[in-house]
Amino acid sequence: MEKEDTVHTKDKTDWKRWLQLDLAKQISNATGLPIFVADGDKIKELLECIKRVPDITKLYSDLDLHKEVSNFYIEFNMFPPKDQKEVDDRIRKFVNSLITQKEYTAYIILRGISGYPIGLKLGNVEFIKPDLTKSELVKHIEYLNKNGNLRLEKPEDWNWIKVKFTDYRTLYSSDALFSELELAYSIISLFSDKDLDTKDNLGVIYSPDIIARLSPKTPQNGWSKLCVDLFLITLKRLSIISNKEGKTKLEKKILNSLKTYGLSRSSTRIETQFLMLVASCEALLLTKNDKDYLNLKLSEKTAFLLLRKGIERKDLYNKMRYFYKMRSDLIHEGEAKISPDDFNYLKAIYLESIIKLVKLSKKYTQMEKSNNKNKIGIEDYIECLKFGVRLSSVNN
Repeated sequence: MEKEDTVHTKDKTDWKRWLQLDLAKQISNATGLPIFVADGDKIKELLECIKRVPDITKLYSDLDLHKEVSNFYIEFNMFPPKDQKEVDDRIRKFVNSLITQKEYTAYIILRGISGYPIGLKLGNVEFIKPDLTKSELVKHIEYLNKNGNLRLEKPEDWNWIKVKFTDYRTLYSSDALFSELELAYSIISLFSDKDLDTKDNLGVIYSPDIIARLSPKTPQNGWSKLCVDLFLITLKRLSIISNKEGKTKLEKKILNSLKTYGLSRSSTRIETQFLMLVASCEALLLTKNDKDYLNLKLSEKTAFLLLRKGIERKDLYNKMRYFYKMRSDLIHEGEAKISPDDFNYLKAIYLESIIKLVKLSKKYTQMEKSNNKNKIGIEDYIECLKFGVRLSSVNN
């Protein structure tokens, strides 16, 4: 029985291979173009050989390595080497390329975003002066405009960014770019109140070997100009934090919360956006010590951080409890009526919380309370506000 199953599987594989070859032949005859059908078994054999290269599996996921090997195999067969020397040279260059970290520079136009100062850096993302001498980018824009896919008449009207990053991959290096954009796009989305998708870009990626073009998936939708008077101080502080080598616990907490916030902008459903927005508030204000009564603790921290007057604090406290209940209803019961007004109100609260904690990060290094007088946390600060005592009395 086992032998029959093996034969049946082999026959099935041969049939698929025959169909692929037959289709390739028909397409080639119809188009007059050479068609090549990759042999999956040979790709697997080559992949197993490549995996013997020291540390290669640490540099690539299985999927990424398979993509690189498949691409090499296809090019190798479509453009056969002239002799054994060329075979050896191409294999050697391919293996060396796999284990060589490559440097990339991307130039991206933030359609609909303006007002950010030139030179501001958010991680590896730097705002730069529009540069129409970038011929590849200009040609790319002209091509997209000509085909009606862009409609961008004055690219210099919007903010431009430059992103430097490294990656071992030759194929899909844009995935590394998307990771680099996560934090910056989260911050820009928050302070500009405009959705930015890390995978929806207009730009060009340069490297010593290739030039990759980034085409937007969606049309430009509205515009937003940064309110410099309100946000520039906070943005400059976030620039410092995001580029620091040794970040404090509080600084890491702020950045992680902002990345979570970015996820709330990538969904089209207001329910999902709302859940991620509440999660962003939790990531910003709650700690591992807040194991119980999360609703009350999140509401209390928000109220005391942002407002001074008792009645205003009470109103905000109740509002946050209401939002947390809506969050629980969504998760546990699968339904909750979320209005745009409620969502926008919570978004404003989150923005104010970020501004406040970024400011406090100059003085405090952690959110948690501490028994160490030299490491007083934001929770100590909030407790002093609650009980109307001086901060100097903490731990006395």
